[in-house]
Amino acid sequence: MMARLSAEGARAAVEAALADQLVAQAGQADAALRELPVEVLVAMGGDRSAADLSARLDALGAGGGLRGAALLGPDGLVVGNGGRWLPGAAEQDLIDQALAGRPVAGPLYRDRSGELYGTAYHALTGHPGFVVAVEGSAATLGAIDALERDQRRAAVASAALAALLGAVLAALVSGPLSRLGRELSAARPGTPPDAIGEYAVREVRQVAAAARQLLAAIQERDAELQENHRREVERLNRMAAEIAHEVGNPLNAVSLSVERLATMDDVQRRARVVARLREQLAELSTIVDRLRDLTRPLSPDRAMVDLAELVAVVGEEVPGLTVQMEGLDGLRIVTDRAMVAEIIRNLALNAAQAGARRLDVEVASLQPGLLVLSLRDDGPGIPEDQAEQVFSWFHTTRATGSGLGLPHARRVAQALGGRLELVELRPATFLLSLPTS
Repeated sequence: MMARLSAEGARAAVEAALADQLVAQAGQADAALRELPVEVLVAMGGDRSAADLSARLDALGAGGGLRGAALLGPDGLVVGNGGRWLPGAAEQDLIDQALAGRPVAGPLYRDRSGELYGTAYHALTGHPGFVVAVEGSAATLGAIDALERDQRRAAVASAALAALLGAVLAALVSGPLSRLGRELSAARPGTPPDAIGEYAVREVRQVAAAARQLLAAIQERDAELQENHRREVERLNRMAAEIAHEVGNPLNAVSLSVERLATMDDVQRRARVVARLREQLAELSTIVDRLRDLTRPLSPDRAMVDLAELVAVVGEEVPGLTVQMEGLDGLRIVTDRAMVAEIIRNLALNAAQAGARRLDVEVASLQPGLLVLSLRDDGPGIPEDQAEQVFSWFHTTRATGSGLGLPHARRVAQALGGRLELVELRPATFLLSLPTS
C-alpha cells in the first residue's frame, strides 16, 4: 500500500511537470508567432498563407519535440497540423480559457495505439481570436505505469513472506519513491537534469532516468526555440526593410510624377508624364505579384515533357539571347512543364540582362531517376563577392531588379524534388537537378 501511494504521488508530480512543460511550449510558440501579420496573411492569401503558417508551426513542433502544433482562429479556422485539431471539440472550454488570457493544459488521453498525450493552449498575443495549440507526448508516465504494475506483483509475493521481509521491501521501494516524488514536484521547465538524483532500486532508477531525459529535452527545446525565434525575428525585420525599400523606390517616383502633373500646362508633356506614371505603377504591380509568390504553395502537376521542345520555346521568349542545346534531343521526363520553364526562363532572362548573347543548355548527367542540366551563358559572370548572395531574397545588382527571381527559381526546383545550384562564376554556370519521374 505504501509503495502504491508513493507511485501515485510520483505520477501526480510527473503529470504536473508535463502540464507545465506543455503550457511553456505553447507560450514559446506564441512568442515565435506573435510578430507575424496573421490576420493579413489569412485574409490575403487563403491557402497560400495557411501553407506558410503551417510550415512555421511544423518547424516549431519539430524543434520542441511536439506531436503537433496548430493555430486555432475564429470560425473554426485551423492552420497547421494538417488543417485538423481533433481535441478541439472536446476541449472547447480550455480554448475559451486561453482566449480569456489564461494559458491552460488539457487532461491526458490515450490514442488508438495506447500512447499517452496531453495538450495546452495559449492566446496568440496581439491577435484577438487566435489561440496557439500544442500536443505533446506523456511517455514518461509509461515508466510509472510499469513501476506500479511491478509493485503490485511484488505486493502479492510479499503477502506470502514474513512480515519482516515485507517491511524491508516497503522501506527499499517506498523510501526512494517518496524522495523521487519530492524531486519531481520541485521540477519546473528550466530545472537541470541533475536535480533528479541517482537510485539503486531498478524500477525507481528507470523512472528517474526518464525524468532526467525529460528535463534535458526541455532545456534543449527551450534553447532551440529561443534561437529559432531570434532568427525568425531577424529574418522578418530584414525582409520588412527590404520590402519597404523595393516598394518605396517606385512609390517615390509615382509621387514625383503626380507632383509634376499638378504644375504642367503643356498637353504633350503631361501625356509623357502620364505614360511614365503607368510604367511606374506597372513596376509596383510586378513587385506585389512577386511578393505574393513568396507564400504561394507550389504543387507540381506532373506529365510527360519534351525538354528540347520546352527549352526551344523558352529561348524564343528572351530577345537578344541564342539558346544552344546539347544532348536534349528525344529526352522526355515526367515533371511539371510550367515550373521547369519558369526556372529556365529566369536563368535566361538574368543572363540576357547581364549582357550575355548565348546560353548553352546541356545534359551534365543522366542516371536512373535523376537528370542534371548545365546552363552556362557567355556573359561577364558573377563577381566573387556576390556568389553567396545570388539566392538571397531581394538581393540584386541591377537598378531595376527585384532580387526575387533566383531565390524563387530555387524554391520551384525544390518543390519539384530537385535542386538549383551555382557551380561556376565565370562563365556563370548553374546546375538544375530534376527527378525524371
